Amino acid sequence: MTAAFDPDLLSVDLIGDHANILALEFPTAWPAQSYVSQVSSVVEEYFASADIEDYICNTGFAEVRLSARSLTDQRLHPIWTARVTSEGLLKSSAP
Repeated sequence: MTAAFDPDLLSVDLIGDHANILALEFPTAWPAQSYVSQVSSVVEEYFASADIEDYICNTGFAEVRLSARSLTDQRLHPIWTARVTSEGLLKSSAP
């Protein structure tokens, strides 16, 4: 994931307490829809690459979650959740 982002501009943290759920969280000044869309697009592209797609399928991940963490109030804002399938991520918008 580091290769997809400039580490001085964005940190993506792995969080969660379930071994088969990969939860990604990034900081932002909320709401920043264009920035959130850009980060989401890069994350989706990263997971669509053949090597990464194979890796998450073969290691037993069932789900990937993307959330934005507000820098002002530290609240988490779910962006999307995706089931891991042999065809890649099947994404649904977060509630």
